[in-house]
Amino acid sequence: MCGDGNVRELTPREYDKHRAEDEPPSSVIIEMFGSWEEALEEAADD
Repeated sequence: MCGDGNVRELTPREYDKHRAEDEPPSSVIIEMFGSWEEALEEAADD
């Protein structure tokens, strides 16, 4: 993303592409926590 301050509406496809770039893939989360269940429990504890 270019931080020029100009925000335009993204198409759903563009949004999904950017979101996929911004969020770690689930494989990374599973690597960190061992499973989605553990990750969700960690999040619930906060």
